[in-house]
Amino acid sequence: MDALTPAQATEYFINVGRTKVQQSFHVTFFKAWMAGWMLCFGAMLYQVVQAGSPGLRASNPALATLIGAFFFPAGLIMIIITGQDLLTAHLMYMPMSLIHGRIKWWQGLLTWTNVFFGNLAGALCCVAFIGHYSGLYTGPLLEYAQKMALTKTSEGFGPCLLRGVGCNFLVCVAVWLGASAREIMSKIMGIHFPVFLFVFLGFEHVVVNMYYVPLGMVSGADVSIGRYIGQSLIPSLIGNSE
Repeated sequence: MDALTPAQATEYFINVGRTKVQQSFHVTFFKAWMAGWMLCFGAMLYQVVQAGSPGLRASNPALATLIGAFFFPAGLIMIIITGQDLLTAHLMYMPMSLIHGRIKWWQGLLTWTNVFFGNLAGALCCVAFIGHYSGLYTGPLLEYAQKMALTKTSEGFGPCLLRGVGCNFLVCVAVWLGASAREIMSKIMGIHFPVFLFVFLGFEHVVVNMYYVPLGMVSGADVSIGRYIGQSLIPSLIGNSE
């Protein structure tokens, strides 16, 4: 079989967790910052597709979502292939390493915190420089960004949390399949379909929302920082952690 067996993949991820906690603070933060940027490009592409097809969204919203979701995985593919650090992937690595005694609980917690803020910094930089100051978000795209921020913060705490659970289940499957494959095209295909599924099904990813909601806020959406944290950031983070 031209792929790692489940047992081999398990051992690989146990060792990845140990490797991640041994990285220096600044290296981990920079790789998390890069991951935030990369994931945002896929999120931006999804918005461009949706905002650019109002007729299709009105007549066949499922098809419009399907097209956008199909291209969204580009961000996670770049992250995994280039070895950057994404919080939702770390939420799988670290417990596996901890359970098998390869790391201490505080090492995992410190690394999670570092990666969280690195992802947030990368996403906010993308919001500022690519989403806001570049002038790319105008007309229908600007309106769609506003609408998306409102939608993401109007689901309710419980529904957002549960959508976060579904999201990271599929993200972890994508990371697992990508790492198990031995050659590049198999990795891309393994990553693509679980991520495509979570986007199409409307699940919530905490780092993706670090782009969607702040971008909508700077674009004029009536969403406060407190509403974002309480109705999106915290519940999606808890859900992604399950």
